[in-house]
Amino acid sequence: MVQRLNINNFYKHYIIRPFEAPKIDRLKAVISSIAIGILTGGLVHLCVFVKELCIKKIAYLNSLQKRVNQLNPFNNDNNPQHQLSPRPPKPTKVVDLSEPEFSNLSDHLQKMKTLTNRDQRDAVIKKMSFLNISQIVIEIREALIQKVRSSIPNTANNIVFLLGPTGAGKSTAACFLRGDEMILDDDVYESINDKEGLIVHDLSTSGTFLPNIIHTENLILVDFPGFDDTNGTLVTLGTELALKVLVKEYSPHVLLLESITNVESKYAHAGELGNKLKRLFENPYSCILGLTKYTQSIYYTNINNLNVKQNKEKEVSSSVLNLQGQLMAIQYLLESEIEPEYKQALTEKKLAIEQELEQEIIKNRENENISPGANPQILKYQKKIEEVEKELSRQIGITNVIKFSDLNNPEVLISCREALSKSHQPLKINPQHNLDPQDGGLLDWVFRHDLIGYLHTYKPDLKDISNREAFYKSVSEHSLIHIIAPPEVRTFLTLPEMNSSLVLQYDKRIIDRYIQNYTDAAIGGPKISLLEKILDKISDSKKTDRLRELIKTHKRFIKGLLGVKPCEDQQKDEENWKEIEARHQLPSDEVDQKFELPKWIITGLFLPDVQITIHKLWQKYGVNPDSKELLDEMGDETIDKISSDLEHIRLVLSVLKELEWNFLKKGAKPQNENTSIINLLGK
Repeated sequence: MVQRLNINNFYKHYIIRPFEAPKIDRLKAVISSIAIGILTGGLVHLCVFVKELCIKKIAYLNSLQKRVNQLNPFNNDNNPQHQLSPRPPKPTKVVDLSEPEFSNLSDHLQKMKTLTNRDQRDAVIKKMSFLNISQIVIEIREALIQKVRSSIPNTANNIVFLLGPTGAGKSTAACFLRGDEMILDDDVYESINDKEGLIVHDLSTSGTFLPNIIHTENLILVDFPGFDDTNGTLVTLGTELALKVLVKEYSPHVLLLESITNVESKYAHAGELGNKLKRLFENPYSCILGLTKYTQSIYYTNINNLNVKQNKEKEVSSSVLNLQGQLMAIQYLLESEIEPEYKQALTEKKLAIEQELEQEIIKNRENENISPGANPQILKYQKKIEEVEKELSRQIGITNVIKFSDLNNPEVLISCREALSKSHQPLKINPQHNLDPQDGGLLDWVFRHDLIGYLHTYKPDLKDISNREAFYKSVSEHSLIHIIAPPEVRTFLTLPEMNSSLVLQYDKRIIDRYIQNYTDAAIGGPKISLLEKILDKISDSKKTDRLRELIKTHKRFIKGLLGVKPCEDQQKDEENWKEIEARHQLPSDEVDQKFELPKWIITGLFLPDVQITIHKLWQKYGVNPDSKELLDEMGDETIDKISSDLEHIRLVLSVLKELEWNFLKKGAKPQNENTSIINLLGK
């Protein structure tokens, strides 16, 4: 017998006590039965009112129940580790990029925001001076360090650094971990509580520059900028330098986020990510890998679609419940005082529903044994997802994996927080401090196109360098860059987080540049072949004999410098020298320029300025050794001057090679093995 439905009891029984699931299901059945379209008059309005009231009440209670379920684990007395803890105090200092100390950074960020793609940003950065790059990177590093230090109490623990590529879902994961209510909108998760606008789904734009510091119940989350931040390469480099400082200081957990969809080119991106971790950390396996964006995986989508299909097939039970509710409502109306024509219509409707109910019961019995996981297609897609997870883990080199696959599931939130709270081996920064190849390539480019030319003309204060020994001591204790570069460049290149070998490489290349320029001038300037012809025309003397010996020594020295092996055949040896002179032939206006060493070289080496007398003679009289004026001018004083010039050339080049050798001993790689001091000395 169908139970009679009383309106008063209906409200009391189904609305006031809604947390009983079976009664909520019965209520939904009654609500759906009201819309059968056969009621008229005042009863219609009453039913519509009751229906709307019930729908709103159920929606509210469902949301309330969901939140209660989320919070219960953290308030359970049996689980003290999950109990809520008071949030740390708000930061006392806010990093303001408009302050003068960040003026270069602020201007740079504004400039980057006006550029639409990475190529444009890279082109602009390549045109910047090394000095400006140094200023910006230093300010980025300092801004990030200040932000973290001002936002995290000194006594804090359970700190998690969120790292990963731009667009990997770091900010989404941060919102989820702090307990936000997440909703799925067009295959991407949004946070209802994200008032700060942390989540940005535009992959062409980084959503974070300064880290977002989020205090949760038992974790402090630090959401860092992406590894390939769209604000440009300098932001990425400055972030990396700051990260090294902060990891040493806080010894945090590191959660590396990567999208499960990032599988193109045989997981090439994951492999690059793994290499980056190895470059940054000595023990990258201590990190935790968080896989994101399951909803955008074709395999995950297919599983959901198949589950929806199977659930529809198994929804017969709910259909039965709905039909039973309709029968109950119709029976209530039939027992009421209504018009005969309406009672006839209701009777016919009741018979139709009873027949439909019987068919649904039969279908329900047939589908009772259907299991959602038993579908072979679902099992196939699940296996595909597992294969992707394992390969991403292998390529990146992290075995501890967290799956951010269902962000509106409270159980997933609890398991993720527990995994991040577990003890871990402290991360160690890689002592080699190798730079990212892209960052190193940028610095190399700007060094070649800006800094080395700048250093050629830079005139620092060298009051402390009074002699050659003091100069060598200063270079040995610091670097050549430290002595001659502007303060910002020195600070940047000698940061503890920078690769110290980079400075050695730059020192070596500066010296190589001066060796190359001075060698060109030493060959193309004095015109040794012309000088030898002149000496054949004048009478022999002790001074001319000495000059001839100096010429031979000069030629052997230059050949050794160039890595040219000596030739026993004198004629062949002379031909080799003429070929060398022809390759290093310089316009007369370039000779003086190449002989001009910067002030730091002259002062540091304690050498006078070199004046190439034979070059001046050649400029004055041309290439005719038979010129009477030329022969008349070649007196003892001129011969003495030429001899002194040749000795000065060798001395300067010897000292430069000695500096080069010192850099090689420190670890700088030679650009040309033939120019090493060992070859020069014939060893």
